[in-house]
Amino acid sequence: MGPSFRENHLRDFLVSKREFLLDLLGNPNSFEYESFLQQLWAVFYSAEELAYRTELAHLPDADYRHLATDSKRA
Repeated sequence: MGPSFRENHLRDFLVSKREFLLDLLGNPNSFEYESFLQQLWAVFYSAEELAYRTELAHLPDADYRHLATDSKRA
């Protein structure tokens, strides 16, 4: 199982949790905890970036670096 399997698996998982993430972002209680909110935004952003890319196995190096930075932030 190479990197593309893990990336596709992560993308599929995060996309399947999109509604849950949106619910958390829409919850006013989330705004009381700045670090949680920042973490949540980072995860949501990573999910959106992965969902945008349909073929992860053959991305340019710049895209891989971008996704790696997003993942580290999340």
